[in-house]
Amino acid sequence: MHCRDVATLLADSWNGDNLNGCFDIEFVSACDGRATVRMPYSKSVTQPNGLFHAGAIVALADVAATAAAFSSLHAAGENNPKRLPLAFQISTNLVGNTGRGMLVAEAEVLSLGRTVIVAQARVVDETSQPVAIVTATLRRPPAEGAAKT
Repeated sequence: MHCRDVATLLADSWNGDNLNGCFDIEFVSACDGRATVRMPYSKSVTQPNGLFHAGAIVALADVAATAAAFSSLHAAGENNPKRLPLAFQISTNLVGNTGRGMLVAEAEVLSLGRTVIVAQARVVDETSQPVAIVTATLRRPPAEGAAKT
């Protein structure tokens, strides 16, 4: 499976009647521990003042970090999109905001451990101005068939 196929696999199985679908999050790429996703401005992702809601920004970063982590597992031969790395800690620095256009989150895996994955996502607006820097710590799913602990 090539890198383009990983993004398609994620888009096909992660979008729909869930947060990704509600927020119109689009998978741009996912390959070798890196991922890019984007989210358009709409009323459903805003605060009352018309800016992007912090929760939507963090959700976008979480999707990017999870996709980057999944693409690392894909590179290691794990291909089941239902067996996701799950974030258990997210640290966010909100450094800007906008009330229009598109937000883009680019994430990369910083550490791929046996049980824990650390990824960092940078969210920018359509003019490449920083909006958030997010570090996610994710639980690596156990190998299929492994005993649950």
